[in-house]
Amino acid sequence: MREKRSSKRREGTVKSSKGSKKPRTSSQTDGSYKQQNTLLISLPEDVETWFQYESSLRSSNPGPESGKQLKPPTEEQLSSFRRVADDIYRREIQLYVEGGNNKQEPWIDSTIRKGTLKDRIAAMSLSLSQNPVHSFHTIDGLLQMACGTQQAGGLPNSRVAQLAAEALEDLFAKTFLPPNRKLESLRERLPPFLVGSGQKQISDQNNLPNNLSPRLLLLWRFEEMVKEKFQMFLKNYLTKTLQEGLETSKISALRTASNLLRSVPEGEAMILSLLVNKLGDPNKKLAAAANNQLKTVLEEHPNMQVVIAREVQQLAHRPHLSQSALYNCITFLNQMKLEKASRENSERASLPANLITTYFKFFKIAIGSNKEEKTWGETGSKSRLLAALLSGVSRAQPYLSEKDKVIDEHIDELYRVVHHAPPTASTQALALLFQVTVGSSNASVQSKEHQASCDRYYRALYAALSGTGMVSAGRHSTIFFNILYKSLKHDKNQRRILAMTKRLLSTTMHCNPPSLAASIFVVNDVASHNPGMEAYFEDEPSTDGGKLVLQPTIRDPQSALSPRGTAGEEVSTSKPSSWELSLASHHYHPSASKFAGSAGSITYDGNPLQDFNMASFLDKFAYRNPKKVKEQKNGFSNAVVRFSRPFKDQKYVEQQTMGDEGLFFRKFFDEREKRTAEKPVKQKKLVSGLDNADIDYDEVFDQWESDPEEEAFYEMAAQKMLENTAGAGPVDVDDDDDFAGAYDWDSDDDDGGGGVDDEDKLNLEGGSDSDEDASE
Repeated sequence: MREKRSSKRREGTVKSSKGSKKPRTSSQTDGSYKQQNTLLISLPEDVETWFQYESSLRSSNPGPESGKQLKPPTEEQLSSFRRVADDIYRREIQLYVEGGNNKQEPWIDSTIRKGTLKDRIAAMSLSLSQNPVHSFHTIDGLLQMACGTQQAGGLPNSRVAQLAAEALEDLFAKTFLPPNRKLESLRERLPPFLVGSGQKQISDQNNLPNNLSPRLLLLWRFEEMVKEKFQMFLKNYLTKTLQEGLETSKISALRTASNLLRSVPEGEAMILSLLVNKLGDPNKKLAAAANNQLKTVLEEHPNMQVVIAREVQQLAHRPHLSQSALYNCITFLNQMKLEKASRENSERASLPANLITTYFKFFKIAIGSNKEEKTWGETGSKSRLLAALLSGVSRAQPYLSEKDKVIDEHIDELYRVVHHAPPTASTQALALLFQVTVGSSNASVQSKEHQASCDRYYRALYAALSGTGMVSAGRHSTIFFNILYKSLKHDKNQRRILAMTKRLLSTTMHCNPPSLAASIFVVNDVASHNPGMEAYFEDEPSTDGGKLVLQPTIRDPQSALSPRGTAGEEVSTSKPSSWELSLASHHYHPSASKFAGSAGSITYDGNPLQDFNMASFLDKFAYRNPKKVKEQKNGFSNAVVRFSRPFKDQKYVEQQTMGDEGLFFRKFFDEREKRTAEKPVKQKKLVSGLDNADIDYDEVFDQWESDPEEEAFYEMAAQKMLENTAGAGPVDVDDDDDFAGAYDWDSDDDDGGGGVDDEDKLNLEGGSDSDEDASE
C-alpha cells in the first residue's frame, strides 16, 4: 500500500510539472523513481566514520552557490524535509535488517537481552561502534541506563549510570561526534539548496531540490539525531548528576565532562558552564576536582584560555557568591599561563590586562574601600583573598604591554592594602609595588614622576617597619626580608638606608631571635653593596650632640635621622649611633649575639628564620635517627632529611669542622661524656614478660636504682618539715621503739599477760577520754 501511494504521488507530481511546462530536475526525469532497494550508507574501506563519509559526499556533490544572503527554511519546509528523511532512514534500516549484513547481530542481541550488566553495556557499545548508522536505535538503551535507571527506593542507581555514562562518553568522543567541527541541524544545512526553488515543501524523495541526493539527506538527518541524543545526555545525565548525585558520581561526571570538552567541540558551551560552576561547590573536594579538570583542558587546548577565563570571571561576578567560591575562582585565574602580546595571539594578549582589572574590582570588596559593596569581617579569610588577588596581579603584570597603564590607575588600592591589610597580604602588596616602582625602572634614567613614586614606596616600606607584625616569624617573613633587602640594595639615598636600618634593628629587638638574626644578616649584606655603611658598624654608642639619632615621629625616612634636639637640620659630618648592634651583641641567643658582634663581616649561607627557630632547636634534641629515604620509580622522593647524622652520634662529636650553631651541642655532649665517666650509672635489664600473671613487682621496682644524693636531700627536707611542725627541737623520724612497751601487739588475750582491755585501747598513756573531752 505504501508503494502504491508513493507511486501515485510521484505520477501526480510529474503531471503537474508537465502541465506547467517547467524543466524537470535530475531526480524527476522519467517519473518512475521508487524507494531504494539497496543500502544507501555503506562505508568504504578507506573511510572510518560516518562524518568522514558525509564530508566526501558533500565535496563531490556541492550545493548551488549564491552571493545573496540565504534565508532559513520555514517550519513547513523543515518538517517536510524531516518527514522525507525519516522515510528514507526507515527504509535503510529495513534493508539492513532483511539483508542480514551483520553476522554478529544474533549474538549481540542475545547478550543485550540476557547478559550481565557489563556484558549488556559492552554489547551495545560494540554494536554502535561497528555500525553507528544502522544500529543507532541501540543508544536509547544506554541513555536509559545513564539517565533513567532507578533503584527500588526511587533513587537513581549511580553504579549503573556511571558504567553507561562511561560507554556513552567513549562512543560520542570516538564514533558519533566529529573532532574538528560542531554538528549541524537540517535548518543550517538546507538554505543553500532552497535558493531558486519555488517549492514550499516536498512530499517524497522524488521532489528533493536540485543537487540534493537522498544519501546526503539521510546523513544530515542522522547528524541531527546524534545532536539531539548528545544534548539529552548532557541535560539528563551530566547536569542532573552534578547537581543531585553522590560525591563519587559527581567526580566521575566532572571527568566525563572534561574528556568530552577536550575531545569534541560539540556542546562545549554547556560543558564548560557545568565545569566552571563546580568551582563554587561548597565541597572542597569537588571544587578541587573541577579546578584540576579545567587545568587539564587548558594544557591540551591553550587557545581556550580567553573563553575559560571569561566564564570564570562571570562566575566570580555573580551576586551573593560565597567567599570560598570567589577564592576558588581567583586561585584558578592566578594559575593560568599567560603570554606577551604578539601578532599571532592578539586576543590572548589582552587577557593579562583584563585579569588585572578584575582583580582590582575585588580589591574594593576585600579591603572595604567602597561602602556600598559587601565586606567580610573574618581576618583570616580576608587575608587569604587579598593574598590571592595580589598574587594574580603580580603574575599578570610582567605580561602587560608598555601601553597598558592599568596598574597605575589602581596604585592607590595597593598602598591601602599595605597600610591596612594583614601581614601576608601587605607583604605581597609591597612585592608588587617594588616590581612596579623600583625593580622595573632603569636606575640611570629617572624622571621626576618616577622619583616621586619611589619616595612613596620607601615611605610605605618605612611605615611597615614600625610594628613587629611584619618582621616577626611567619609564612610571610622570608618574602618580606627578601623585599627589604632588594629595596635597600637599589636605594641610592644614604640617609634613607641608615634610617630604615636603625628602625629595622630597633623593631626586631623586641621580636624572637630568628627575626633579629635575619635583620642583622640583611643589614650585613646591604652594607657589602654600600660602602658608606661601614662607619655605622665601626661607631660606638655615644650621647654626643653630633651623633645622628632616629626621630620616631617623622614618617619620611629621608629626614628621620637628625642630630639630637635639632630635627631636620643637615649635619654632614654626623654619624648615626649603633646602639642597636651594641645591645644585640649581649642577646641571650648565641647566634644573634655573634651576628651582632661580627656585623659587617658575617659569612653565613643559611636562612636564619629557619635555622634559629624553636622547631629546629628542639629537633636537635630529639635524638632521632634520620628517616630512610624511599626512592620512587622516577628517582624522586618526598622525604626530607633534616640532619645527615644524629647529634648523639659519636662521629658528630668527633667532627673537626662544624658550624657555629654546632659548638654548643659539641660542648654539651663532651660534658655529658665526662660526667658519665666519673659517675657511671648501673643499668639493669628490666624483667621481661610484664604480661605474665606471676610477676614479682617488688623485684621490678627494685631494679630502678635511686640516686643517694637525691635521697639525702629528700630526707633533710622531711626532717626540717617535722621540726617546724613539732616546734620542740629535733625529731627522730627513724625511732620506732617509743611505743614498744605500751602495747604488745603479739600478746594473746587468752593468756592474760600484758594485754589491754577494749576500754583502754584508745588511751595508751593514761587518762581517760572523758577527761580529754572535758579539758577540750
